[in-house]
Amino acid sequence: MMLCSTIRLRTCIVPILLALCTASVHSQSAPSIIVEPKNAKVVKIGDTFEFLCKASKPIMYCSIKNTIGSLNMRENTKKDSYEYFGKGFQLGDCGIKFLSVTENLHGNISCTVGLVDNDLEGVGHTNLIVAIPPNSVQLSIDKNEYKEKEEIVMSCRALGGRPAPTVTLYLGNDTLATSKPGQDIVNHNRQADYKDNNKKVICKATHMASSKDDAKMTERNLIIQFRPQPINNLGTINKFGFFEGVEGIITLDIFANPRPSKLAWKVDNAAPDLGLYYPLNEKNIVMNDVRMRFLHIL
Repeated sequence: MMLCSTIRLRTCIVPILLALCTASVHSQSAPSIIVEPKNAKVVKIGDTFEFLCKASKPIMYCSIKNTIGSLNMRENTKKDSYEYFGKGFQLGDCGIKFLSVTENLHGNISCTVGLVDNDLEGVGHTNLIVAIPPNSVQLSIDKNEYKEKEEIVMSCRALGGRPAPTVTLYLGNDTLATSKPGQDIVNHNRQADYKDNNKKVICKATHMASSKDDAKMTERNLIIQFRPQPINNLGTINKFGFFEGVEGIITLDIFANPRPSKLAWKVDNAAPDLGLYYPLNEKNIVMNDVRMRFLHIL
């Protein structure tokens, strides 16, 4: 009976020890890591970038992984392109400082740390966005020429920028539309007006990685067909200061596109017997200088 009792006792002890060992392993959890910067960071080529993972307890080792590869960091690590960043392993800091950001660093960057009193590793990550300017812009206008009051459909888009640049449409010096944040395209519709004839539609993209002088842009002239439009919509032409028997000139500038093929002058609703007019200015289809010269004033 003594021998049997001893055997049974040992059989009972083994599961208890296994249960205690299992409970000890499961009591550990991965250490919490605070990451700076927490959100995606946009950096220009050539700038510095600092990435820090911070544990609440001292760490034994620190590894940084990015698009180039994995880097084992120590407190005294200092290379040509990067160095250790933080206040030391004893304070739980695992970080790296890139001294001059290059385009191939764009993407995810993460850290892995091992704590002194924990068998599990802590992991943190963020996203590094390396800014590059757009390589070109595209301006789209649905037709080559428009008649008055027709709808003009315009679109301006930037190609190749990261993050998305600010895209703006201009008509002459006036801003028509600007893209929303995060979008590289802007659309705009407007009604054709004779005043817009021969004005430039400009598509321009500005970007944080470009200087003001390097902004990408393209332009195109608007061609509007419209009926003759006297300046200031003049109705009756009243001219004073003429003397009888002295030659006088009356000039009226008329806007029209295409150029009018026929013009006629009337005085008191009748064509003048004594007079002639000069032909339209061939060099300017926008402003047509029409003159009537009276050889005699009656």
